Amino acid sequence: MKQALQIHLNLARASNLPTVASNALCACLLSGQFSLPICVGAIIAASLMYTGGMYLNDWRDANYDRQHRPERPIPAQQISQKTVGLCAIAYFTLAVSISLLISTSATLWLCLLLTTIVAYDLHHKNNTYSPLLMAACRALLYPWIASLHSEALSAHILIAALGAFSYTLALSRIARTPSLFKQWPIPMGALIALPAILWLAYTKGQLSLNTIAALSGFALWCAYSLRGLYLGSWNASFTIKNLIAGFCAVDLMALSFYGSLSPINSLLFIALLFSTLLLQKKISGT
Repeated sequence: MKQALQIHLNLARASNLPTVASNALCACLLSGQFSLPICVGAIIAASLMYTGGMYLNDWRDANYDRQHRPERPIPAQQISQKTVGLCAIAYFTLAVSISLLISTSATLWLCLLLTTIVAYDLHHKNNTYSPLLMAACRALLYPWIASLHSEALSAHILIAALGAFSYTLALSRIARTPSLFKQWPIPMGALIALPAILWLAYTKGQLSLNTIAALSGFALWCAYSLRGLYLGSWNASFTIKNLIAGFCAVDLMALSFYGSLSPINSLLFIALLFSTLLLQKKISGT
């Protein structure tokens, strides 16, 4: 039983699920019409959608993994490719069902997100544009989840989505080519910093103590994460793992600019960040 659970946790890249919960919670709070029951359902639906995408990814990459990543569950013969494919369909179905039960007003964003996830999973190998698709998957979470609360999407959701797109794009590019940041530090640094730049531009530089603290935390976390690309005792995987956890810092910063940051919210997002790091020690996130 324990071994079977570990197999499914590895397939789901479950160590990344706290960052999905962070994105969903952030979108709920930014929607302007927060509802706890809807938020709980939204987080569950987002987690199921992400999990379905991860299963579909392993199903699609089975032949590649047999040659390059034999430790993955399918090539290691821990589970059949057919079973993984059926699980992916089941997770997607559950996510869609929950979303539709909460509200049909989010159907358009739901369809866009699902289409983008499937497109990425089926065509990400040797595809120049796959980082854009991956970034779109993260970005589309925000309008989908916010639409479950309200049909009208605010500028805050758009900024959060664009920030997530930029941050994910930078992360995926670094994951593919770790040397890229050292070759192009200014453009890559700008991509990572764009969430902060967008919020600063939108608020015209008006900063509160909460905003300054969250902005500083985001900057310090990014600097700490990127050290892995420069220090020989560490490696690129250190940077990737920490940047993945950094999604929670991006969301925390967004809420500080929105003015919806409380001590409880702060502790919750910080807990999600460190939960990601803790789970990464047991479950691979890539």
